[in-house]
Amino acid sequence: MKRILTLFILGLLFSCTEKEEIPRSDEFLINTLTTEQWRLEFYEENGVERVGLFEGINFIFLSIGKVEVYRGTQLLGEGAWKTRTANRRVEFELSFGENSNFKELNGAYYQTFLANERLMFREIGGNSGKQISLKQL
Repeated sequence: MKRILTLFILGLLFSCTEKEEIPRSDEFLINTLTTEQWRLEFYEENGVERVGLFEGINFIFLSIGKVEVYRGTQLLGEGAWKTRTANRRVEFELSFGENSNFKELNGAYYQTFLANERLMFREIGGNSGKQISLKQL
């Protein structure tokens, strides 16, 4: 039931008749990411929702290109992130070490949505069809 509700909400977000222009500058994304903490709201790989793997996990994106992962106040891991503008779209790369519990999130993504304290990304190329949605806390 929870999965159906999540898919329904995502469907509504993508089917809105009002078009909201996605900023075409990674500077806006950088400023947005580094302002607050973020929670992984949706994660899908190969058509399977896998957000349960990261329940209760928050991300802090530091302006120096470092990302910290917390559960409450406990630091669980660290990684790196960066953005760029390419092919007229904003791209986002996330990288955790190979021995990290968060390595599944590694990859290069492009921004598909930024509004209402939400960010959505879709994997660039690749065959896994990863999608990530972050919600600002």
